[in-house]
Amino acid sequence: MITNIRRIGLMFVFALGIMLVIPTLSQAAVTKEKPILVYFNDEAIQFNIDPISSQGTTLVEFRPIFEKLGLQITWNQATKTIGGYKEGLSVELQVGSLIAKVNGVEHQLQIAPTVVNERTVIPLRFVGEAAGSYVQWDQIGRIIHLYRISPIQLSTTTNYSTIQGRTPIDIQWLRFDIINPSSTEITTVYAQPEEGFVNAEIYLPDGNGLYTIEVSQTKQSNKETALYVHNSNLTLVNLGNSGLHLDAVVTDHSQVRLYGELLEADKTIVLFIQNEATKVIKQLFLAPVNQVLDEDIYLNLGEGSYIIDIYKTEEPITNNEFKELYLMKSYSIANKDTRDMDLVPSEMVESEHPEIVALAEQITQGSNSVQEKSLKIHDWVAGNINYDAATFLAGNDRMDTALEVLRGRLTPD
Repeated sequence: MITNIRRIGLMFVFALGIMLVIPTLSQAAVTKEKPILVYFNDEAIQFNIDPISSQGTTLVEFRPIFEKLGLQITWNQATKTIGGYKEGLSVELQVGSLIAKVNGVEHQLQIAPTVVNERTVIPLRFVGEAAGSYVQWDQIGRIIHLYRISPIQLSTTTNYSTIQGRTPIDIQWLRFDIINPSSTEITTVYAQPEEGFVNAEIYLPDGNGLYTIEVSQTKQSNKETALYVHNSNLTLVNLGNSGLHLDAVVTDHSQVRLYGELLEADKTIVLFIQNEATKVIKQLFLAPVNQVLDEDIYLNLGEGSYIIDIYKTEEPITNNEFKELYLMKSYSIANKDTRDMDLVPSEMVESEHPEIVALAEQITQGSNSVQEKSLKIHDWVAGNINYDAATFLAGNDRMDTALEVLRGRLTPD
């Protein structure tokens, strides 16, 4: 009897133990880790299989992430190699290999791409950062955020580009260093995200061509003294005509064309033109019209090598003196014109302008000798150009060029 009671007691204890264990197992099932979620600029990325955490690395299906990052996809079945490409970037990974390539440079991976349920998965952080994204892990929510800023369009015809995207909320400033291979100058623009959102207008200052924009970020509040960390490189194609350019660096007629588009704040352009052999310098003051400049520049200081230094100022051209001048660009030009420098055209005497040439041909029609042509031109000027006596007697100056005198039929001389 006692033995039976003991058996019943043991069975009761055993049953009670089972009852205590079952809730524990159920609770363990309930607290199973949630699947990892991946967001790109706060938009969830949909995968066919859940992201996998392995050895501290998150692996994700490659196609959705490549497409979200704007990468064109290639797949080499023979070598099991995945390729992702866009302008300025190539990323290659091989199934089973710990070596990946970014723009041809090899990088060591912590875990190799592999195949799971017939889907190829790749290391998320490596690919995201290679494509210029900031990758952030939320341990509590088991969420991976990819933040990226990029141009709205990869090319522009207006010399401007808008760069948008998101950054982590603790980023205080972004710095854009704008580089054009044709220029030695680096233009820097700062942008301050608003609640993580970036909307920055970038001016491409050196004309058409391919620009590289180096993006850096800081968590410090003072943009000038902050320590910046490199974020990514962007590429932009400018099809516009920003900055000022010469149409030639060699001339045989003492003349080149200066053209381009400027910022609204650029009120006056100042040119210092020097013949390197004679050291003679002349200055020109030009005013853009609707931010556009298109002027003929005359190298009438003789044959030889010239240096043209181009400055800009926010002060109007009517100022007698400029307090601040900023060097835009310097050009070296070879002038191979062997004519007497006193007989070549200049900014004040546009002797080769089509209007002046046409009038001279009309006036001298039927004349053969230089003396006869000169006399006819003298008589035409005496009979058609008037003195501006009122301005002269008032003590005021006029700086009319020959072409302006011709069109106005009035001269202060």
